[in-house]
Amino acid sequence: MAAFEEILAGRIEVKDTIGERLVSLKLHGKPASSAAGLEAQTAYQVEVSLTNILVEHFRQQNLISWNGLVGTDVHQGLVAFNNYPFFAATFSHLAPLKRWNEARNKSVPTPVVFHVCYNPCTIWDVDGFLERMSRAGVNKSSRLSMLGIIAAPDFTGDAWNKAKKEGLLAVNLRQLFGEPAFEAIVKIQELLKNVAGDPAMVKDGEYDVLLKAIENIKTNPFIVDLKSLGFEVLAGFLINYDGWQEVVLNIKVPCTLPDGKTEREIDVSGQKESWDKVCIIECKAEASNKPLSGEYVRKFFTETVPAFLKVKCPVKKPSHCRAEIWTTGTVTSEAEDALKVISLGKFIHPALVGKTQLIERLPKTLGSTKRLIETIAELGNTNTNQQPTSVA
Repeated sequence: MAAFEEILAGRIEVKDTIGERLVSLKLHGKPASSAAGLEAQTAYQVEVSLTNILVEHFRQQNLISWNGLVGTDVHQGLVAFNNYPFFAATFSHLAPLKRWNEARNKSVPTPVVFHVCYNPCTIWDVDGFLERMSRAGVNKSSRLSMLGIIAAPDFTGDAWNKAKKEGLLAVNLRQLFGEPAFEAIVKIQELLKNVAGDPAMVKDGEYDVLLKAIENIKTNPFIVDLKSLGFEVLAGFLINYDGWQEVVLNIKVPCTLPDGKTEREIDVSGQKESWDKVCIIECKAEASNKPLSGEYVRKFFTETVPAFLKVKCPVKKPSHCRAEIWTTGTVTSEAEDALKVISLGKFIHPALVGKTQLIERLPKTLGSTKRLIETIAELGNTNTNQQPTSVA
């Protein structure tokens, strides 16, 4: 982007933050630039969240592997596959997609990469995705075949035809989720401005709109995913309201375990004072009587938190790390006992926050936030999207 500045094609605003952007000279420093940047940032965060839902959906259908995600946190949600960024990258073990590797003398899975658009997909989106796939598949001796999955609420005619011609798996999100569910996603995108924008501008009725949208899709197969996303959006706003900066949702970081490398997802995070202070929030949108397990607590504080700090604070540990699990369910004595026996650095300040405690933290002027939390808890936990206990 520095090159664009040198030729006077634009100016960089809010440099070295999640909102960093290149804007035209005409918009530089004006309110319209901030508004456009906020809209683009919120749309991007929805794209990351939609990617997570799609990946889980295809895992359930065994189209892609349960494990085997590749890459690291390149930039707030993107992963690198062969040095090129995608919304997600994994592998497929479906029989028709396996290929024979002469050097290994065995069949190997096919890479699968994702591109997701919040707005209607254009020919430029398809061409850009195909170009990254092409470059990621180039090596010295041959060209690597991979499956590309591109998803959007709608496609222009030429974009759809190009995706079809090039053999991409094209997913119409409105058809997949259903119109009422996608409208809930639209409401979530609108509320994401409260995560990145000025919390003083939030109006009470805004969360009632999301509440009603979620209530209208109680029987939708994606209700668990969408109520979880709604809870994360609310958590992001509350962290922003508390003064944390660069608040983002749903970023993935690499995590090394004794049995190999994997990844951990951070629902909500933020920072202060140039990453000298960090905030990590895990959100559990559960039924009010669903207990928080001790094993879940152990996994968050011994795996997710260290993995996040290793990526975001690689040179120097922060002086303060607020690490909390928020649940609309019940914080049990088992969960509290599990936290007590975990050895944590003195700079880490842990907490387990149940529904009642969470409601006490809400801004008194925003009664709709309380109603949203109560609705999420009342909907119950119908999530069946759990990884099988035994996976080939």
